[in-house]
Amino acid sequence: MHHKKHKYKQEKAMYKNLPDLREKHVIGPRTRERRVSYLDCAALRHHGIELAGTSEVSGDFAFVRHNPPFRQVVVCTAGHGQVWIDDQWMQCSAGTAFITPARKFHAYHAIDNQLWSIGWVIYPEPADSHASDTLERHTELIQVDPQPLIVAIQGLCREFSGYADPQALALWSHLTHCYAQRIINPIAIDRRLERLWEEVASHLAYAWNIDELAQRADMSREHLRRLCQSQLKCSPLRHVTRMRMREAAAMLISPAISINEIAHHVGYENQFAFSVAFKREIGITPTEYRANARR
Repeated sequence: MHHKKHKYKQEKAMYKNLPDLREKHVIGPRTRERRVSYLDCAALRHHGIELAGTSEVSGDFAFVRHNPPFRQVVVCTAGHGQVWIDDQWMQCSAGTAFITPARKFHAYHAIDNQLWSIGWVIYPEPADSHASDTLERHTELIQVDPQPLIVAIQGLCREFSGYADPQALALWSHLTHCYAQRIINPIAIDRRLERLWEEVASHLAYAWNIDELAQRADMSREHLRRLCQSQLKCSPLRHVTRMRMREAAAMLISPAISINEIAHHVGYENQFAFSVAFKREIGITPTEYRANARR
């Protein structure tokens, strides 16, 4: 009995510190929102997404939920608002994500008349509370790159309000789910690898070799191999080839750029060597790929 009274006092003290305990769902008249619901989009339903959208917030905008029957991820691309984390208000600004589990108190709001641009994805409470893709059972505010998810949500909303092509909606829904899950369940990636691939992407024509890659990544060749095999399921040089072929495929869409120019741009001395490598990676020749892209 004493333990129950003590626990009650602790909970009462915690809630006393909250700024406003009342359940609240306020979207002010100056807030612009675009959203797509699973009720209207079968592709979202396929990925278990209940609702996805964007909010350009200015003025009244506040949510307080005590027992929400859903999980959500909110990413910020501009401005800032406030979210409730560890019994205090914390700033949610560009480059952060606010992640909330089901059945746990959460709160967030805009600040006066300041702009707050956010994108959000809502998942219903999982039937299996032990499922591997469920959120941690506490709210989180983490650093992220919000652009992939926000672009996917924006594409989904534009397609839904425009042509509403089922195949396009399926693609945008898949990307929205994919990028939301990357934020919810992040895979630990060595920052040195991220910096290395950014450098490689900026210099695809350079004659990269394993020694140069390891030196730029500031690690041994063997450690680089292990990391790439673990995270990318391939060798470092194979990943460089993939990056080159992806860039080449994007360039082949433009008829103004010759195949020979593309070959040199991605690090091949002649068109023949490039064509052989491209077919090995993509499955068809650059000429065939370009022809298919024009159809």
